Amino acid sequence: MAFWTVIGTGIVDDLQGKSFGLSLNTDDETWTVGGPSVDKFFTTKSGAYKIALIPEKGLQLLNSHNEEAAFFTNLVGTSAVGDKGSGRATEKGVNFNWKLDSK
Repeated sequence: MAFWTVIGTGIVDDLQGKSFGLSLNTDDETWTVGGPSVDKFFTTKSGAYKIALIPEKGLQLLNSHNEEAAFFTNLVGTSAVGDKGSGRATEKGVNFNWKLDSK
């Protein structure tokens, strides 16, 4: 199995400095999130994901209803360890920064 790990960090108000960890299983295109502050960012903690190109390029995390749980702008298959970007936790309506920690 191939896994990517991504660290997300809140950027505003009471989320500043709070973080979560995202694990992507690239074999079956599933995701899980965890960490002490995960509930501040996510309602859904796992599901499927897909790479989106329109209207934005990035990684879209989906919940069990095939709706967006979060979006990681510019996180795609060619991203390298150490790459950074921004994103949104759609269910909670908050923004964050991300860093690709391992691949």
